[in-house]
Amino acid sequence: MEAETVYSEVDALKTLQEFDDVGTTSEVAEEVECVRRTAYNKLFSIEGTSAALGTTDYKFTRWSLLD
Repeated sequence: MEAETVYSEVDALKTLQEFDDVGTTSEVAEEVECVRRTAYNKLFSIEGTSAALGTTDYKFTRWSLLD
């Protein structure tokens, strides 16, 4: 059985920084090699700390780092 990779809020923030502070849930998930739902949950939990903001456009959420 493979060990599950643990991915943190810090990983999500670093990934957004690599995308010039803006990226979609799918882009973050692909970069950190996790499922989209896991990426969304991590980014959503960050949004509550005012470090990132998510905006939804039809079928995707775009995340931006806040200053």
